[in-house]
Amino acid sequence: MNILSEKVSVLKGIGKRREQTLSSVGILTLSDLLNYFPRKYRDLSKTTPIRDLCDGEIYAVSAKVVSDVKQKKTRTGLDMYTVTVSDNSDEMTVTLFNQAYLAGKLEKGKTFIFYGKVQAFGLGMSMTSPQVEEIENAVILPIYPLVKGLTQKLLRSLVGEALEKCKDAFSHTLSESIMQEYNLLTLLQAYNNVHFPQSDEMLSRARERLVFEEFFEFSVGIGALKRRAVKTKGIALSTQSDLNKFFNILPYELTGAQKRVIQECLSDMKKPVPMSRIVQGDVGSGKTVVAAALMYHTVKNGAQACMMAPTEILAIQHYDGLSKLLGEFGIHTALLTGSTRKKARTQILESLVKGEIDVLIGTHALIQNTVAFKNLALTITDEQHRFGVVQRSELSEKGLSPHKLVMSATPIPRTLALIMYGDLDISVIDELPPGRKKVSTFLVDSTFHTRMFKYLRGEIANGSQAYVVCPLVEESEDDTIKSAVEYASELTSLLLRGVSVKYLHGRMSPSEKEKALIEFKENKISVLVSTTVIEVGVDVPNASIMIIENAERFGLSQLHQLRGRVGRGAKKSYCFLVSDTESLSARERMEAFCQTTNGFEISQKDLELRGPGEFLGKNQSGDDMFKVGNLVKDIDILKKAQTAAENLWHIKGWYKMDEYRSLRQAVSKMFSHAEFDILS
Repeated sequence: MNILSEKVSVLKGIGKRREQTLSSVGILTLSDLLNYFPRKYRDLSKTTPIRDLCDGEIYAVSAKVVSDVKQKKTRTGLDMYTVTVSDNSDEMTVTLFNQAYLAGKLEKGKTFIFYGKVQAFGLGMSMTSPQVEEIENAVILPIYPLVKGLTQKLLRSLVGEALEKCKDAFSHTLSESIMQEYNLLTLLQAYNNVHFPQSDEMLSRARERLVFEEFFEFSVGIGALKRRAVKTKGIALSTQSDLNKFFNILPYELTGAQKRVIQECLSDMKKPVPMSRIVQGDVGSGKTVVAAALMYHTVKNGAQACMMAPTEILAIQHYDGLSKLLGEFGIHTALLTGSTRKKARTQILESLVKGEIDVLIGTHALIQNTVAFKNLALTITDEQHRFGVVQRSELSEKGLSPHKLVMSATPIPRTLALIMYGDLDISVIDELPPGRKKVSTFLVDSTFHTRMFKYLRGEIANGSQAYVVCPLVEESEDDTIKSAVEYASELTSLLLRGVSVKYLHGRMSPSEKEKALIEFKENKISVLVSTTVIEVGVDVPNASIMIIENAERFGLSQLHQLRGRVGRGAKKSYCFLVSDTESLSARERMEAFCQTTNGFEISQKDLELRGPGEFLGKNQSGDDMFKVGNLVKDIDILKKAQTAAENLWHIKGWYKMDEYRSLRQAVSKMFSHAEFDILS
């Protein structure tokens, strides 16, 4: 067994209790410990004058000992040592407890670095139990994330011991030629300097080495997926389907961008290799009709298609629209969700395997083992960032290498799209249908409520509908944050008395959510108070007002998705961002949002401000996918790693060579969700 896989209990001073504490932060092995990186650093050579110290803050102070050490016993029996130190600006008292050895080193006239929390002491300042370093030993200190039972001193000691034990255990996934070409440190050098940096420059180089390795392994895996797809035999849907018949039945003319994307997809689908393509488009750009055209083409070629949506509400909406449209051509469409009754489900599954159902639309229920097709040739996943990569591959496994289309209504900056969907070709619908009205957006504070809801009552009297969005479901200890349930009750009893108001949130049962949404779509409800469950895809053309409470709690891309729920009909639409935040950066962010409706501009700004997690979701955030790398800050390293990975694939059969065994293992582990060895 590699020592990196040894449990942390092999280290000195690790008993059961400390082992449990370390386990609580994900540290089980020596490898976990070495990959528990500092959250920041403190350079002890960068000191603060005593006169500039503030009570309660942590500082490094360079000061000379100007008094003899005084010793006395405390009432609890501790040995307390006090000494006065001074720099050119002022004096400070340093207090130590039960540290006779250290106190003995503090000779009068010697200068030391004192690092710790400062407290006001009489008219001056004091520092209790600081870290003390001789001036020539001033170092860059790692500062780790802590939980109860862990201290910085303990973690530094454990990491230091682990580095010594594992110094010969690091396996290199980068070849000597790559390390030389990109001037990279060895792994041992990188780990030593990311935990105990020799200098700022070495810390930067250590981090670059670790980031490069993560990005390189990921890029090699993406390259494997692409090459595997090219080798896979697919179903060539090459029969002409006369799409003009489909286009002619539409009540509107497709945009140039929609026609271009359809042709890009058809060109892929006519080949005997499975299409792997993502279609990106802004809110309201018309991705669903593109999907419908491809379903039509698939069925006219004698095959089946399916679409998986992230929520039942959205699946039902797709079914309502697509079954009506495709039904004009005799195409049989069915809906399968978690709420489908047993008898209906059995009938759907039987019809599906017989080929009597041409198009199946549903939720996660589609990837269950019992769902089988006769001849599945096209899979479509809607709102891809809501699904894990595993679910995407599981849906594709329902057919003999079917064509794969992913639709995302969250415009994603191209650099991030290459990471999220590196194995897919990218099509962009960069044109909105004519006549789509711009939604006027305003940032207001809570004092605007009375005026805003007075205006809302007037609009409702004229037949309009509105959404009110809240960030939480239930009452919060922070009473500035409204919840959907609480707010709906407040509106019906106060500001909107006599108006039909209902709430909708993610914890309701599917049938409750469906009922509320159907009533809203049928205009039986005037105001829908909701969490972000309505963020994706829900289409109610009569809704013309969107009110977003505590708007500072949402990312720009989320706000853009929410705003996209209105402005879908003929009426002039408005979006109000309500926020009492005092954060200047948050207000600037929301004010910038009010000035633009371009989803791609908004997503780029969101990526810069909030990082990739906003797009990748909780389970696939940048922090989870990459331990060290940051897709925004490290874009230059990413480009180098992608180039290096592409060059590696030019070496025929490299993955069978012994020198790349460690790389192969690392890549296979990173892509373990693929349910096959991607390098086989």
